[in-house]
Amino acid sequence: AMLRLIALSRLDADTRVRLLEAAWQAMEVRDDRVCAVTDVVASDGELSVVSDYAEGVSLRALQGLASVRRKPLAVGVALRIMTDLVAAVGALHRATIELGEEAVPLYGGLSPDSILVGTSGRASVLDVAVSSVAGAVESFGSSPDRVAYAAPEQLMVPAHADPRSDVFSMGILAWELFSGRRLFIGQDKVIGQKVLTAKIP
Repeated sequence: AMLRLIALSRLDADTRVRLLEAAWQAMEVRDDRVCAVTDVVASDGELSVVSDYAEGVSLRALQGLASVRRKPLAVGVALRIMTDLVAAVGALHRATIELGEEAVPLYGGLSPDSILVGTSGRASVLDVAVSSVAGAVESFGSSPDRVAYAAPEQLMVPAHADPRSDVFSMGILAWELFSGRRLFIGQDKVIGQKVLTAKIP
């Protein structure tokens, strides 16, 4: 199993509730391309999210390797990753709709850190609950590595994410996979401004 620990002490009460609800909802998602959440435990100011073990490396690690080699991933590999990612995101969107209007939306959490590429070559999405809530929480979502994959509406006040946010994020990921370069580079505020105003190549 894989264990994700989240400190709750620095979060306000509403965010704690959203995070816990999102974690519980993630347990309802059943798809081969979404790492299944098997248990959620909140105690002593900490939230523990337990997921099925999956052997592999993060997409960010693969991107780092490609950067060292100074060439993008093979086209076939990039296509496989994007095909799996589209299927995973579709499963998350369907699950959110099925959970109803009162559910915490599982949108807006995509980044290379939330994508695991397994030893079989299959890509899957992990950390669904944390990632979906993080985009709307400054203490979670203000890092450059997260802002660089956010949709414009996620950087506005108040932040908002819907299915289109994930489409935007997938576009960034696809561009980077096929080009072997980062699309948005800089500090968090600089990257945020680029996401909002830059012309996409």
